[in-house]
Amino acid sequence: MKFLYLLKKRPIIIGLVTAIMFQLVFNIIWMTAYRDVNNNITHFTIAVVNNDSQQGNVITKKLKNSLSFQLKEMNNEKALTLLKQRKISLIITIPKTFTNDLSNPTKKAQIFYTLNASTSTMEKSVMKTIVPTITDSLNKQAVEQGIQLSFSKMNVPDTVSTSLSQNLSQRVEATTKELHSFSNFALQMTPMMVLLSSFVGSMLLSMNMHQVKSIFQQEQQINKWQFWLLQQSLNIFSSILVSLVGVGLMSSLGGNVEQGFLSIWLFHGFVFFVFLQLTQFSFYLFGETGAWANIWLFSLQLITSGSIIPTTLMNDFYVSISHYLPATYVVNGIMYFQMGGEGIKDTYLSLVYILIVLVIISALLIFLKKDKLILSTNKGEK
Repeated sequence: MKFLYLLKKRPIIIGLVTAIMFQLVFNIIWMTAYRDVNNNITHFTIAVVNNDSQQGNVITKKLKNSLSFQLKEMNNEKALTLLKQRKISLIITIPKTFTNDLSNPTKKAQIFYTLNASTSTMEKSVMKTIVPTITDSLNKQAVEQGIQLSFSKMNVPDTVSTSLSQNLSQRVEATTKELHSFSNFALQMTPMMVLLSSFVGSMLLSMNMHQVKSIFQQEQQINKWQFWLLQQSLNIFSSILVSLVGVGLMSSLGGNVEQGFLSIWLFHGFVFFVFLQLTQFSFYLFGETGAWANIWLFSLQLITSGSIIPTTLMNDFYVSISHYLPATYVVNGIMYFQMGGEGIKDTYLSLVYILIVLVIISALLIFLKKDKLILSTNKGEK
């Protein structure tokens, strides 16, 4: 009987429903988001910078036919910019001396690979795996084409040159360069850590704010707009304080601060403020059940952030959603401030747009909601 009595208590019921909600949300979102990842590996984009108008053109064409990834030709400057912005996964550079070196028996042709270390673990792993495969493929092509070219200059018959070229040694050497490389694996996990700690912290703070809202309004005799202004003041204060603690601990425990302590503190504080607006928006829209809405937002942002599995490997639904959730830009920003890169201006602008939309819609919801304090005061006068 005591067990049934305990089970009927409202906090216990809410706790059980919340626990079940976590299972429901995470299973639905994670299982549907990750099921197509292996099939979508081909969505990675590789840039080819071809500086050789002879064999380089032939190799580029064969790479497009043989590789299952998205291959795009572009100049070196554009490719580096996109790589630093994490919009492409790898750069293959064919130097202008490739054909000459290939036809010279005393030299080996060079091929260069450039990848960005400050990206997801899976993306880096896939790119590092395919580099030797591409090099082997280039070697086969180089032996068959480059050496035949040399033999043709010596008037060796085509049938003989083909036979000899197939037995020759490796003709292409690969050089791989990593941008923003690091040795501390903890740095790889920092973006997800910041995302988790910031969103969960803001979610709990927003829930507690909502719980004290009615009581505080009655005690202090303030209306809904006065409370909202106080809430925003608390949001600013907590964003400064929480981010200072977070960045301070991060730095003291070995976290790299590539762009300076003040810069990452400012970004972290801004992120926490945006998360507070998002989690409070759920309560404005759904009331008490806003906490459950935040569970959905929590799971969605973990999935679409790209901190572990690149968003580009998911289906179109999750790719589309990622553009409208802060987590995507939070992960990009933390990677930039910790390891370097480009595109921080676009990251800030995207977060500002999200913040503006949240504030406007939240204000509209507050406007449409009746002020309980005024209602209760009017009833007391009657």
